[in-house]
Amino acid sequence: MPHHNKDGARLMTVIKVYIIPFHVKRMDISIMPLDIGGAYVSCYVASDNYINAIKLALKKLNSDGLYPEEILQPINEIEVSSWGSISILLGQIISTGFQMVLNLN
Repeated sequence: MPHHNKDGARLMTVIKVYIIPFHVKRMDISIMPLDIGGAYVSCYVASDNYINAIKLALKKLNSDGLYPEEILQPINEIEVSSWGSISILLGQIISTGFQMVLNLN
């Protein structure tokens, strides 16, 4: 939804993609297989700021039954307008607000 200033003029919202790495453990009900003890997860989140991006990532991890043991560093920020072409991954991130990549350990 577009944002407007106090005079009613439309403001452009800069969408960024944040890449947030986590170390996660499996909860009782989880998308993670029973025989996997944990994983390193990179969450790709479209948001206007990193605080909202982290909140969205934590909410999604929880809904998938993944307990975040630790938020890892660095959290990377990519401004969408700086990308020369829109990739399939970018389209998925913007349409859903979230993409997750698992590296099982």
